Amino acid sequence: GCRFCATGTMGLIRNLSSGEILEQLQIAQQIKPIRNVVFMGMGEPLDNYLNVLGAIRGIHDTRMFNLGLAHITVSTVGVIDNMYRLADEVPKVALAVSLHAPDQILREKLIPSGKFNSMEDILNAMDYYLERSPHHSFIQYTVIKGVNDREDHARR
Repeated sequence: GCRFCATGTMGLIRNLSSGEILEQLQIAQQIKPIRNVVFMGMGEPLDNYLNVLGAIRGIHDTRMFNLGLAHITVSTVGVIDNMYRLADEVPKVALAVSLHAPDQILREKLIPSGKFNSMEDILNAMDYYLERSPHHSFIQYTVIKGVNDREDHARR
């Protein structure tokens, strides 16, 4: 996880199943109608790809939540193989990529798992995603005072 994220420092015990994810939505829907769903936090969604994909299908299913795919976002720190899979299997789902840095060196300091995939490879995977879903991609960048907030960071 990210060094600046509270949940990222807690450690991962296990991933949720598709059923557990859908159960959380069912409970939330009893409080307020579900209009958008974002997969993020407490674990990397694309490391739990099959369960996230199953949950997406359930969320979109007219017999369950009947939510349009454009109202679903999957956040990732850059699990490249599964970014390509997501683009091919459910391209209308929005993709949010957590970069949090303008270069690889700073990114690895902020996101330890960042050393496994280069920013160039992540951005190539984003380009592939955008070819299939041109209006459904975001870059996430948490600005941290004194770390990644300089003007030259923004220009890169």
